[in-house]
Amino acid sequence: MSIRNALLAAALTCAATSAAAIPVQWTEASGGNGHWYDVIYTGERITQGEAIIDAEARSYLGLDGYLATITSAEEMAFINANLDRSRYPYISGTDAAVEGTWVFNSGPEAGTVMSYFNWNPGEPNNSGGREDILHTWSNGLWNDHITGDIIDSYIIEYSQVAPVPLPASAAMLIVAVAGRGVARRRKG
Repeated sequence: MSIRNALLAAALTCAATSAAAIPVQWTEASGGNGHWYDVIYTGERITQGEAIIDAEARSYLGLDGYLATITSAEEMAFINANLDRSRYPYISGTDAAVEGTWVFNSGPEAGTVMSYFNWNPGEPNNSGGREDILHTWSNGLWNDHITGDIIDSYIIEYSQVAPVPLPASAAMLIVAVAGRGVARRRKG
């Protein structure tokens, strides 16, 4: 196969498996956070971990993509009103480290304990002792689910992901080392 045909086949596969609409923005003027949201259909069943990797490889208008980190009822209401969740897409959240303690596992909030939940009645239930990932039902309510390749979509959120700040001690060390270098140059 020629390089041109291989590239064309890859582009067609990407278009077929990422049949996403144009992302919608939750504008600050409407009380939102200014972020953009979309549902990505992968065309094959993937794990939540694979969805995280795929989302973080995407960008929109120069903004970073990540599995949606839903932090409020208002944000969930916006998503429910504007995105198709008919395939039960993944969203950011896991309690794999400590059962019952849900943390974001993607985006700028990664590692942060979640404080907002939109559970379906009876959830989370950790059925079978192995439900550690988060997704939404078509009604917009959440479900804990098994870790595995069972879902073919996820909600992506795009925003400017700020660089991780240095701890104060590391910043002070950098200043001290830089200062020491300046002092040595003055002596020499």
